[in-house]
Amino acid sequence: MKRPVLQIVRGVPGTGKSTWARDHFPGLILENDYFHCHSCIYEYDVNRMKKAMNFVRETTERALSLGMDVCIANTFTRKKYVDFYKGIAEKYNANFRVIRMMHEFGNVHNVPKNVLENMKNTFENYPGEILYNWKTDTYIETSK
Repeated sequence: MKRPVLQIVRGVPGTGKSTWARDHFPGLILENDYFHCHSCIYEYDVNRMKKAMNFVRETTERALSLGMDVCIANTFTRKKYVDFYKGIAEKYNANFRVIRMMHEFGNVHNVPKNVLENMKNTFENYPGEILYNWKTDTYIETSK
């Protein structure tokens, strides 16, 4: 039986995480943003964030336990957030990969400029992550 895959796609808002996942990942794709869409309109609600995060975590664990491949496309600005999912990958003996989007297209979710700048300034590198540049369609592996 093949090992499932848990792939993290990370980056600040507007870097194409969701688009990359839809275009490049054949398995189950999860995002916290799904909880902020109502009637196909994105409306961020801080009060739904915990519920969104729990849903993504629980669904990831269930899917991996069934041998499904999972891709999570979220900001994952801090190393500890990625490490949390690395632990889940290890629990289910899943292959683990992290891809970071490096090109900004624009802020489609209307994240306030000061929040976006803070995210950029505090974004942490993740050892071994693969950097992806949309402009050149290139991947760069970083050291572990």
